[in-house]
Parts: sequence; structure tokens; C-alpha cells
Amino acid sequence: MPGNTEPLIPVSCAPAPLSYAVETQEEAPMDTEEKTNRQDEIAALQEEIRQLRAELGKIIGDTAASTRQSARDFARELQEELKETLDTARDRSRDFIDQARDKGEDAIDQLEEKIERYPLLSLFLVFLAGVLLGKLFDRR
Repeated sequence: MPGNTEPLIPVSCAPAPLSYAVETQEEAPMDTEEKTNRQDEIAALQEEIRQLRAELGKIIGDTAASTRQSARDFARELQEELKETLDTARDRSRDFIDQARDKGEDAIDQLEEKIERYPLLSLFLVFLAGVLLGKLFDRR
């Protein structure tokens, strides 16, 4: 129907405009008892909010203190672990140095024994090494 301008939603089913709903609530007079009840509820809610804020502040303070203590404990544990690691590294390096010194002393002892056992061969080898070094560094 081209000329029909009826709305698709019946007027009785359409929601009331928001401004009408607000006006209707504002227009309803409040009796004194209802106002007192609402004021009491508001005061109770404000008191509850104040208590919750106080509890939250205490929780935050406790958490901050606990966090500081945990950080101190962690730093102390880390310091102890580092000290143990440094002690272990120092002991290992001393062991390594002792082993190297022992091997060096053993090599010197073996060389001395061979020189004592073969003195002429040792003298010849030293002479030969001197000749080779002389040829190497000769500037001709």
C-alpha cells in the first residue's frame, strides 16, 4: 500500500521515550521515611567505602613491606650464592695452577734425568739448536 503511513510497530508495544521515564520518576513524590531510608543507605555505603579504603591501604602497606622483605631476602641469597660461586672458582683455579706447576716440575725433572743419562747427546742437541738459531737470525 503505497499511500499507507501506519507505523510498523503498534504504538502500544513501542517503548516509552527515556525522557518520559525519567520525568515520571522525578515527579513521583518521596515521602520523608523513604528519604530517610535512602540517606541511611547512602551513609552506610559511604562508611563501607571508607572501611574498604582503609583495608585496601593496609593490604597495600603489608604487600609493600612483604615485597621489601622478599627483595632483601633475595639479595641476601644471591650474595651467598655469588660468594659460594667465587669460592668454588678460586678453589678450581688454585687446583689448576697446582696441577700445571706439578706437570712443569715433572717435565723439568724428566729433562734433567735425560741430560744426566745422555750428556754427550744433550750437548750435541744444544749445539745443533744454537747453529739453527744462528742461521735463522743471520742477517746476510
